[in-house]
Amino acid sequence: MSRVAPLLLLCLALVAPPAVADTLRVPEDFPTIQAALDAALADDEVLVSKGTYAESIAANLPANVSLRAKGKVFVDASDLGPALTLDGQGLLVEGLRIVGGTDGIVLTGADCLVSRCTVEGVKGRGVSLSGQRNRLDRCTVRFVSGVGIALSAGQGLSITRCVVDATGSTGIAIVNTNVGTVVSRTRISNSGNHGLANNGGGGVVTEVRVDSTIGRGITDGPKANATPNTYLQCRVSWSRAQGFFNINKGPSVQSLTVRYAGDTAMDIRGPNAEVLRCRVRNALRDGLRVAGNGGTYTNNVVTGGQMHGFVLDGQNNKLSRCTGRKNNGFDLRDNKPGQNTLAADNDFGTVWPIPEDDDA
Repeated sequence: MSRVAPLLLLCLALVAPPAVADTLRVPEDFPTIQAALDAALADDEVLVSKGTYAESIAANLPANVSLRAKGKVFVDASDLGPALTLDGQGLLVEGLRIVGGTDGIVLTGADCLVSRCTVEGVKGRGVSLSGQRNRLDRCTVRFVSGVGIALSAGQGLSITRCVVDATGSTGIAIVNTNVGTVVSRTRISNSGNHGLANNGGGGVVTEVRVDSTIGRGITDGPKANATPNTYLQCRVSWSRAQGFFNINKGPSVQSLTVRYAGDTAMDIRGPNAEVLRCRVRNALRDGLRVAGNGGTYTNNVVTGGQMHGFVLDGQNNKLSRCTGRKNNGFDLRDNKPGQNTLAADNDFGTVWPIPEDDDA
């Protein structure tokens, strides 16, 4: 056989055009979303026309499959189970409206994106994310009986520009096996428990607003050996318990505003915390309780607390340029005097203990 023929076949294979991704249309080509996903190959798009689809969908998909809504697409899984359970790599889910079911959207895998979806009226979790670098963007979760958004074991998961409202349990819950979670520009309101419960490590929470929670506004509790979490420019209002509560590992908290907490506004119990430029107003108990050791507290202002402004229960903490005014108790109550460093540039209206009157 001539050597030219195999060489020619090899060249033809190298220049052959790649397979063209298909668009699988529901219900034009497939009667159900499940049937279209079952037929999808890598890089295919499943395009769903407007309407209501009574399905409980579950699929382990090839890479880079897209599931998009064309118009108002409702997936109603009432009495059927979870509405949408997907696993894969590079998946895109866009524009679906989930109503009913046990869980709303359950996503595992890696590098997937759920965008512009709505979940409401489910009996369990609104959205469950796990895996690697999966993202939830511009989604709304409301009127769910369980956790609004649950982040199970994973790394590099993110929630951006989402709304979580009226959940029976915690608004957003992050378990302690998560590493490097990002939550940004998200609003949480009317949670049946805490607003944001962040037990992961090494995460960043920025520009998150929490309003009207039955429990704490934000609770931070990474494992003692985890990397601390960072909170930037967040706001907590009208929590029935603490506005911000921390244990195990001291966080970095910068430019946090807490208003009208039903308990102590900020309760920091982990060591080596960094608390900068925070503002606390009108707490029903103390403003800022420092129970951890070795923390740095700079440029913080506490006003209008029903009890004390700053309460120092830890040791080796450093306070500088902090202000306590118009609290009903002591603006500074140092329960371990001499074991913390209070710079001269602090401004407290009343200090514990009150110096003795030499003329008494």
